[in-house]
Order: sequence, then structure tokens, then C-alpha cells
Amino acid sequence: MFWTLIFICLKVNYAEVTDPLFTATAEFSEKPLYYKYFFVYFSIFITRCRYYLAWKICQGSVNFSGLGYDYKLDKDGNMKASFDKMDVCNLYVMEFSINPKTKLQYWNRSVHIWLKYHVYLRLINIQYFNNKKGVVSFITFCVSAIWHGFYVSYYLFFIQFYFIEQITSYLEEKFDLFEIIDKSNIFIKFISWNCVMSVLIYFGHTFTLLNPQSVFNYYKAFYFIPNLLLFFIFIYVSVIRKSKSQPKKKIN
Repeated sequence: MFWTLIFICLKVNYAEVTDPLFTATAEFSEKPLYYKYFFVYFSIFITRCRYYLAWKICQGSVNFSGLGYDYKLDKDGNMKASFDKMDVCNLYVMEFSINPKTKLQYWNRSVHIWLKYHVYLRLINIQYFNNKKGVVSFITFCVSAIWHGFYVSYYLFFIQFYFIEQITSYLEEKFDLFEIIDKSNIFIKFISWNCVMSVLIYFGHTFTLLNPQSVFNYYKAFYFIPNLLLFFIFIYVSVIRKSKSQPKKKIN
């Protein structure tokens, strides 16, 4: 409830001055690039507060009713009472994790778990989808898009976040990048965190613009540069993965 009050204050005080629809206007496109960046940055932060507000009210009501009460083993192996049987969103992970995949897993946690167990894991266990994690992941993102509604911006949002998820998986498998960052100094962590947040915020803003023309105007204001970079990096990563997954032919 403490967090709920904070998010209510932020939403009431700053929602109007950070209206996401402003990014689709001609006035926004004429602003300097640094202004566009910071406006989108804070606009999406206030938008996140709206979701956090709803989820924390939901989680608080569950706890007040007693349905969130649970017993769990602590690190010493002792049973400990808690009220975290329902975890809708982990604020710390969402705001401070450096790994984009981790952020996606903890955003709307209950829906993510449902998609994981009832879509992703069921499909991956079908023989046809063996060794096709990318395809199964794409189907899972599509199911999530359909569940959210029939807006073009939703499908653009989920497709682009699918690209981000696949690129992140490649960086984890190939370089252990995020594990290396976790072990680095605070300066490297801060730069990495800011880069990850900037990417997620830019593409996440797509979700708030339901009109396709608004989405186009928003992308145009940034000259489509992040979109093109994401697309070509995804294609590059996909080609590398595909070439490595093909078995080598034996030479007789």
C-alpha cells in the first residue's frame, strides 16, 4: 500500500506533462534529440507507475484478504511466514536489473508464468518443436499479443520485444555478457543499465500508441534508427545461430 500511494502521487502530478501521445505530434518531431530522449524516458516511467499502481493494489487486496499468506523455507532451511504467494511484479528487478530477459520475466509476473507453463513449455515438449526455441518463443509472444488486443501497435511491440529477447539470449550464450557486467564495477553497471533501459523504453513506448499513424510519427521523430538497428542485429544473430545449428556434412 505504501508503493500504491507513491505511484498515485506520481501519476496524478505528472501524467499530463508526460502524455505519450505528444510523441506523435509535429511539435515533438521538431524538438532536439536530447529533449525527445528524456521526454520518452520520463513518459514511460510514469506509464510504468500506472501499471505498478494497478498491480500493487491487486497484490495488496489479495494480502489483506489473507489469500497471499504462505510458508516458505528461508536460506537456513527454516519455515518462514510471508505474504508473497502472489507476486505480480518485482519492482527492484524491473527497475534495476541489467538483463532485458529478466525484466521481461518479472513484468506482469503472473501472466509470464501462465505463458511459460501453458504455452512455451507445452509447445517445446512437442517433437516438431524440439530444438526450435526461437520459433516457440515467437509463438508465445504472438499469443501474448493476441491476448492483449487487436491493435497494430501491440503486434509491433511484441515482435520487437521478441527480437530483443532473442538478441539477449545470444549475448548470454555466446559471451555471458550480463554475468560479466554483474561482476564489473559500478560505472560499467550504470552505463549498461542505462543502455538497456533506453532500448526497452524506446520500444516499450510503442505499446502506449494505439494508432498506427501515431506509432509511425513517433518512430519518424527518431529517424527509425533504433528500429533498423534492432532489425539488422536480429537478422545477423539469427543467421549466425542457424548456421551453427546446422550439422556439418561428413567428408568421405
